[in-house]
Amino acid sequence: MAASNDGSATACLNPRQRIAIGDLVIVYEDFKTLHAVRVAPPARFDSRHGSFPHADFVGRRFGERVSEPRGRGGFVYLLSPSPELWTATLPHRTQILYIADISMIVLQLELQPGSVCIEAGTGSGSLSHALARAVGARGHLHTFEFNAHRAQLAAAEFAANGLGGRVTSLHGDVCADGWEYANTAHGSVDAAIFDLPQPWDAVRHVASYLRPGGRLCTFSPCIEQIARTQEALVACGFTGIEVIEVVVRTHAVSQQQGGDASSALALALAQGARAAAQAASAPAALQPRTSEAAMAAEAMAAEAMAAEAMAAEAMAAEAMAAEASPAMAEGEGEAAAAAAAAAKRPRVEDGGDDDLAPPAKESKASPEPAATAAPPAAEPPATAAAAAILPKTAPPAQLSTRPYSDMRGHTGFLLFCSKHVG
Repeated sequence: MAASNDGSATACLNPRQRIAIGDLVIVYEDFKTLHAVRVAPPARFDSRHGSFPHADFVGRRFGERVSEPRGRGGFVYLLSPSPELWTATLPHRTQILYIADISMIVLQLELQPGSVCIEAGTGSGSLSHALARAVGARGHLHTFEFNAHRAQLAAAEFAANGLGGRVTSLHGDVCADGWEYANTAHGSVDAAIFDLPQPWDAVRHVASYLRPGGRLCTFSPCIEQIARTQEALVACGFTGIEVIEVVVRTHAVSQQQGGDASSALALALAQGARAAAQAASAPAALQPRTSEAAMAAEAMAAEAMAAEAMAAEAMAAEAMAAEASPAMAEGEGEAAAAAAAAAKRPRVEDGGDDDLAPPAKESKASPEPAATAAPPAAEPPATAAAAAILPKTAPPAQLSTRPYSDMRGHTGFLLFCSKHVG
């Protein structure tokens, strides 16, 4: 993040194409291993891929691959620094915010080039670099750290990374009684962000500095902190309070053959509608015959609909039985057997109760001669036409998604609100 003449952060907006002495370079070994290196010959960068003299970095383009000079096959990439890469490589003086929370904060604070922003809780400066990029060279970030040593280190990093023109880093406790933001006019601040143990104490001091409609954010690990902050915000005239938790959930997506009952019904209805439309568009001379075909098509569609629904219900029942425990499956089997036995019992037709009917007496009359089976009739032309209209298409495959039980990315709760306009 080398400095330029106008004080802008070249790493954030317009990095130089070639590396010079004193530049900050992100040395990339793999996607999990990155290092922030200040180019200062005759120093060397040592890693598991080899030893690389800083002198070999000078004059190279950002993004270029550098091979180990001893010819052992090792190599690294020299990346141009950005707030995201700085977050991944910065020296940790405190716990930091990462990209998921930072992105939500910058979005919800509605920062843009020219904005004025207040930050309290500078820490290691992870969020500060992203805020500085968002406000641009025409905006400004006022960041405060209650620990004097950390505030001094942060100020030195901002200057070294080319952010001195747009970031003012100061030591101070914004929660202290009587606190005032020096060199800042009341109603001139567009947004404020507090990453503090007691943000409710800072809210009452910053309220008069925010412009009407200005945005405020607090970051707290515990929901109890959020609840207490909400009370202070309401008392200070903030509105539109919203609490957000940024998490990452991984889903397993699979494809199952055969659709469910709704898919089968939709398919049958679509086929019936298509057959009816074809019948209605037939020539007048063929209308009577086509009407018969349409009726047959509708009947076949209804039968297909019922069959598909029964098949889907059977598949669902089999799937549920397979997932059930052995004890539950055994109990369900006994219940099903009892229900089947009850269904087979003869009932008294005129009794109206569930008592068993008396056994039927044998008839001594000679049985009637069995009727001679008639030969199967040929399929009517209408039915054949309907069968041709209705293609035998299987239900479409069904997609299912199942989230894993783990959730990654949570570090705390973000509270957002706006200064009351009135």
